[in-house]
Amino acid sequence: MSDRPQSPGRRAPQVVLLDLDGTLLDYSDDDWLLTVRATCDGLTESVPGLHAAELAETYARLCLRHWEPAASAVMLAPSGSPHGHDVWREHWHEALTLCGHDDPGLARMAFELYRRDRMARYRLYPEVRSTLEGLRELVDGLAVVTNGPGDTQREKIAATGLDAYVDVIVTAGETGHAKPQPEIFHRALRELDATPARAWHIGDSLSSDVAGARNAGLAGAVWLDRGGKGGLGSLAGLLTMLAP
Repeated sequence: MSDRPQSPGRRAPQVVLLDLDGTLLDYSDDDWLLTVRATCDGLTESVPGLHAAELAETYARLCLRHWEPAASAVMLAPSGSPHGHDVWREHWHEALTLCGHDDPGLARMAFELYRRDRMARYRLYPEVRSTLEGLRELVDGLAVVTNGPGDTQREKIAATGLDAYVDVIVTAGETGHAKPQPEIFHRALRELDATPARAWHIGDSLSSDVAGARNAGLAGAVWLDRGGKGGLGSLAGLLTMLAP
């Protein structure tokens, strides 16, 4: 199945909106599990009686239970905070408590170890920088449109240097709207001073990115499918689609 716009005999876009996770940022579920395990291993070096495998399983279970209903919604911490760092802190505190270590100081240590390891593993897909450089020659504006809390998503963007390539960053946590809702796309377009008729969006999710771009009335909804199931196989393919 392909959800690529056909190579334009239509007007080329004025702006391109891009998803973050799985589109620009390569931080996989396997990477996340490595981060969780490294965090738990680091804690057990300082805390006698704390079992790394039990803590890792407990933390992962809490996170997955929290994330699944928030996949296409604005994610909040259990306390109601919209900040991703609070999500992490609160989940580590709860996981440690369930493992018999109700210690706010230990939860803070877990948060710092977890955050440090995540940031060390953040990387862009190999073709991202060259593609963004090429896109800047072809369109007037680029924006990242991403579900997730503003603080943690912006941290990913800063850590990988993406902020040097894009003009606008719009997150679900900061707007109160998540893909596939049209409002988050319209917010990006307002900040770029562009219209839906002159905008394309690309992302790796049919349900959030492609459906959301269509809900927002964008001229192009591009499915990035690195798995080879029918969408655009590489972000670099955008350059071919947009070439004059």
